[in-house]
Amino acid sequence: CGKSTLLKILIRAYEVKSGMVYLQGIPSKEIALNKLRDLIAFVPQNNYLFHGTIMENIMCGNTKAHNNDLLWAAKAANVHEFVERLPNGYDTVVEASGNNLSNGQCQRIALARALIKRAPILILDESTAYLDPSCESKILKVLKDIAQNSIVIIVSHRITTIKNGDSIYMMGSGNIIAHGAHADLILKNDNYKEYFENLVNHENHI
Repeated sequence: CGKSTLLKILIRAYEVKSGMVYLQGIPSKEIALNKLRDLIAFVPQNNYLFHGTIMENIMCGNTKAHNNDLLWAAKAANVHEFVERLPNGYDTVVEASGNNLSNGQCQRIALARALIKRAPILILDESTAYLDPSCESKILKVLKDIAQNSIVIIVSHRITTIKNGDSIYMMGSGNIIAHGAHADLILKNDNYKEYFENLVNHENHI
């Protein structure tokens, strides 16, 4: 329905032919692309990891970061928990595309790479889809803290992931068909209410 496309427009991976994207009142086209990208940390649906150590995969998000920054980002993304159990820890070599890791581990490393950048805008595209509810809950608490001083945009099909957001935008056929807080949308928007009820029924049968 266009969620990932919209995110790519925000980071100017795609340039729009009509309409305008504003960043704090400034048209994004007027911001130099490298400066715009400096303001944003983006975790796409397909989390690409390169052949190198776990440490290198995280630190490439901010080459000027220190070890304490690495540890903070790794703990925030729930990476530290499984890395501690690996024989070589952060020096464990990741195969290209993370073939020797689970999808959930790859997602957590990609998230840590974004967090270590400490950008004022954090954009996550289905970046917790492979995480179990307990792991996702821990990460969402961290993201809530980060959102006190940053803009956090999360795309997800999971209602538990987005229902506590300040603003929820529901898309359909390339358009925004609902906008508001979860409690208001449940009461006032039939599209959102139906989607929510279907998700709850689905999750209850898993």
